[in-house]
Amino acid sequence: MDHLDNDIYRELHQKLLHQPTRREREQKKIISDLLQFSSDQREQRQDWNKKEIHISYSFESGPKLDFKRQFRSLWKKHFIYAGSPLNGVTLKIATQTNKSLSQLLIKKKPPRSMLTSAKSINIK
Repeated sequence: MDHLDNDIYRELHQKLLHQPTRREREQKKIISDLLQFSSDQREQRQDWNKKEIHISYSFESGPKLDFKRQFRSLWKKHFIYAGSPLNGVTLKIATQTNKSLSQLLIKKKPPRSMLTSAKSINIK
């Protein structure tokens, strides 16, 4: 660091540029933790209802507006027929709304006690 010239700076820049970010390190740790579970532990953790399929998608007012209807029609057309193992399976389709900037920036309303005490203060 004492003799910082272009070559040393370039090497340092490349070294730092190719290091994983904190998010990448956390994701890698989560994946490695999941891979360490034995198959028995995975089966114990997967206690889901095999007669329901939950589908969630991001809501959009454009092309995805008819997604529920189109998906259900494709489901009935390709998976529901006589003798199908999926006849008893029900679909639960839910939307996830994308948070707007105002939702991200607005904080919760303060408690009522804090608001009533603020009213009693006389501002001059």
